[in-house]
Amino acid sequence: MSAGLTVGAVVANAARGAPDATAAVIRGIPHSFSELDAAGDRTARRLVADGYRPGQVALVLAGTSFDLLAHYVGCARAGVVFAPLNPGLDAATTAAVAKKVEPSVVLAPPEFADVAGRLDAPVAWYPPGAPAAPVELPAVSDSDDHIAFFTSGSTGIPKAAVVSHRASVLRSHPGAQLESRGAALCPWPLFHMAGWTIGLQQWHARAAIVFVDGTDAETLATALRSHDIERFNAIPALWSRLAEHLGGLPADEATLPALRFADTGTSPTSVELLDTIVSLAPNACVRVFYGSSEAGNVASLDHDDLLTRPGSCGRPSVLTETSIADDGELLVRGPLLFERYLGDPDATAAALRDGWYHTGDLAEVDDDGYLSIVGRTGTLIRSGGEAIEPEVVERALATHPAIDQVAVVGVPDERWGEVVCAAVVASAEIDLDQLRNHVGAGGAAPLAKHQHPRQLLVLDEIPRTSATGQIDRHTLRRLALESASTQDRP
Repeated sequence: MSAGLTVGAVVANAARGAPDATAAVIRGIPHSFSELDAAGDRTARRLVADGYRPGQVALVLAGTSFDLLAHYVGCARAGVVFAPLNPGLDAATTAAVAKKVEPSVVLAPPEFADVAGRLDAPVAWYPPGAPAAPVELPAVSDSDDHIAFFTSGSTGIPKAAVVSHRASVLRSHPGAQLESRGAALCPWPLFHMAGWTIGLQQWHARAAIVFVDGTDAETLATALRSHDIERFNAIPALWSRLAEHLGGLPADEATLPALRFADTGTSPTSVELLDTIVSLAPNACVRVFYGSSEAGNVASLDHDDLLTRPGSCGRPSVLTETSIADDGELLVRGPLLFERYLGDPDATAAALRDGWYHTGDLAEVDDDGYLSIVGRTGTLIRSGGEAIEPEVVERALATHPAIDQVAVVGVPDERWGEVVCAAVVASAEIDLDQLRNHVGAGGAAPLAKHQHPRQLLVLDEIPRTSATGQIDRHTLRRLALESASTQDRP
């Protein structure tokens, strides 16, 4: 059975303390903590009865549903590692992931049974109403593996970062004293760390999490109002979408006064957008978070610092220690870290060294301890012996009046090793010469010559990862290579 700092114990505690309180709202239907607790228990017993043992991996292919929540709780109580993968991934990627993590079972409802059936593992799904099997549940320790979060996959096949029960509980713990907490709206898909972390935060506090079908602005705005949502965490793109939608409504409908916490993160957030969020949620504490599946919440920028420390992601979070390596990479350690990557000892050894997680992010810290992320080690472009940070070039190009969106990657070049390719979404016709003039010595945003773009890719939209909205540089580099043969570089 689950006890102590385990996920199963969190739900059991909520069911004892507030059995009739709403744990989750899915497609408008509320589900209580006692209902979730019982459904999770039945699922756990079915897993054990079918022969699955602590430490084995369950690859999960499913959309958001109460059944999925029951499987999350059930796996936790059976000691089975819950590994939720984006069910919309292409078949080749799904197969490659399964080969790497070697699941003992694939948990998939009927709508994903065909995809699951092509993988080399038995397929199962346990409806929450099914009777419980008469078996004893295993003892689950807080040091046991709980969940495997797949990275966004922007650099290839997603890696599965294994997080222990203890780390999951600590990442989501609201504090020693219960406080009044309203409902939270979750726009995150449940193959992403943020969705499960927000849910566990709410369940610690015996409060509800509301899931929505779709992330269009009208759906989000309706849910925020109809459920009197007090907590909302969304990527910058969703906040921008909401702002545009609410801006077209009458004044008395153009804000979200019930919000107490309005959070964002995962990618750079402009001062202008933060100011807009403050206006949309006039009664909320607005915060910017920086973190990862591997490290949990690493740092946060609180409301009072939003406009005075532009570009910063704030100070390190509780229980988190940070350091800057000699090459500028941000290192993190503490009890919130992941354990390893499933089936990838080389990646684990590269990421976890001497107790520190090497984030791959380049960071700076000011005299007051505020962190700023200034680039990625993995996205560095090396041209003619010079290192180029894509974000530096992106910021300069973004000031061109015809550019709505921009992303930069390196592409191979026989002479220089790599050169800069600028991918843009433009509101007017634009060519490479215009971009180079803009960042040239006499231009509006001058850069060093080696930082100038040598290739231009005009797109209808910048490719982004589905869960976090980050630039998908893997896809972008492929598109750049495909178009490179048709362009002459200066």
